[in-house]
Amino acid sequence: MKTITKDDVADYLDNEVTIAAYLTAALEDPDPDVFLAAVKAVARARGMTQLAKDSGLGRESLYKALSITNNRIYYGKSDSCRCAQ
Repeated sequence: MKTITKDDVADYLDNEVTIAAYLTAALEDPDPDVFLAAVKAVARARGMTQLAKDSGLGRESLYKALSITNNRIYYGKSDSCRCAQ
């Protein structure tokens, strides 16, 4: 029997160039959930605990803020671009 594992894109986001290219590609998708998922993957790659500490948010609050199902306020692409810089 063959075992299938699910890869996590966060495992491959190991440098700034890769992260920038990944976020840029996600911005090109018309579905805003794709960009939000990419931001969440970058947060996981950098470490949610450290990101929570640096941002002053609790880990639970950070996970909630990055949740696709709980985050239905969308901004235009130009606003997203400013956030990604």
